[in-house]
Amino acid sequence: MKKTSTTSPLIKGVFLCSWIYWIYLSLTTQMSLAQDALCYLGLGKQIYSQGFIPGYFIEGPNREPIYPLLVALSMHIEHVTGIVFTKVMAGFGVILLGLTQMLIFILLKRLNIREKVSAVTLTYFALSPAILNAAFSLYSEISTFPLILGLVLTNIALVMNIQTRSPRAVLLTGLGLGLNFFALTMIKGIFEFIFILFMAFYVLWMIVGLCLKHKSIAAKCLIAILACCGAYQLPLIAYKSINLKYNHSFAVTNRGSWALYASCARRAEPLNSERILTALAYVPGKGFCERIFGQAKCYFWGIESLDRIGLSKASVIAKEYPKEMFDKKMTALSLVKVREAPAGFLFGMSLDGLKMFFWESTKIGFVSYPPWLTHLYDTQLFKDGLRTVISLLSLAAFIALVIFCLQLIPSLFNPSTRFTPPLVSRFFILLIIVYFVGFYALFDTIPRFALPIAPLFIVAIG
Repeated sequence: MKKTSTTSPLIKGVFLCSWIYWIYLSLTTQMSLAQDALCYLGLGKQIYSQGFIPGYFIEGPNREPIYPLLVALSMHIEHVTGIVFTKVMAGFGVILLGLTQMLIFILLKRLNIREKVSAVTLTYFALSPAILNAAFSLYSEISTFPLILGLVLTNIALVMNIQTRSPRAVLLTGLGLGLNFFALTMIKGIFEFIFILFMAFYVLWMIVGLCLKHKSIAAKCLIAILACCGAYQLPLIAYKSINLKYNHSFAVTNRGSWALYASCARRAEPLNSERILTALAYVPGKGFCERIFGQAKCYFWGIESLDRIGLSKASVIAKEYPKEMFDKKMTALSLVKVREAPAGFLFGMSLDGLKMFFWESTKIGFVSYPPWLTHLYDTQLFKDGLRTVISLLSLAAFIALVIFCLQLIPSLFNPSTRFTPPLVSRFFILLIIVYFVGFYALFDTIPRFALPIAPLFIVAIG
């Protein structure tokens, strides 16, 4: 695209102040290594000491590999420089924040957002407690931020190229989209399923193009589909094949099936008035529920309860069935639980989907902040007020996107429609949020799980 304007001093000032603040935090925060962070730590050590192949795969399938590879790289840097690896990881967090903020700015320009609104949006991204938590804790969500925005921007480019550019441009953009999806899948395995639904848009567009005799559009859609699927599936199959060779599991990760079973089993439990009320109170967060009903009554809907159900069943199935049958058996048991209580499953799924809009939080944990910031984050009015306002804004922005896209349904799949970047941007932001929230709602959600799409919520609010 032609450069039509330079970045204003206001935006440059936001970028500069953001970097200063992030660097300050990288030097003054401490990572708390607990729960899943210990798992990433262990996997990083395993890769660093034994190598990626076969060391990482022998005891697998393990978690998705990109973030553990980043941890292993930080350990290598510690060995070379003497800088403790947690500070190296904090440095990586700053770099990823900066890259994400730049991509948000580019996306805001595609949306034709006014400069002052863009400045406020970029500033909030730089200061958001949940975003900062992702950057300075040993969790993988931070590594999804640039890629999730890249997904929107690459789809914008692909749609524009299908309409106006040559098949070669479509081919290259399709390859880029497939690689973007593959990288996301290597951080969050749920994108393996999101990819399938994402391709449905281009398949439908191709079918409509054939029906309406727009052969050029249909042909370029086919090129995009083949390029994207090739760039995505070939490395994905290769990765799964390595898992199959070393640990007899043709899968990306080992967590999906037992987590699904745990969610289905819990939702199949009888629902009395207390469980319904505590489930509703759990939507704004664990703290809100416990403040009203107490810890004991809210425990049933917590992540600890889910892990207990899933892991206990998984240990039984692992003893009774060979590893290659584990996922199939756990999925079959999940479907049995859904059939036992379909209404309970839908009730739980709807509430877990709603939880994803309550992504902002000062109390996600796993990071120790400077005293002044800890005091601010512990202030009841600040933490509750911020969470409430941002959650309501996220929900309102989502509803606005839905209304906007519903009005455009007649033209979305019409090959004669001339799409513009603002229109396409809104559509794909909504599509990613819907798919991501929908798939996670099948399982169980906590604020940290929503963080990969937090940058999209921030853009949508802007």
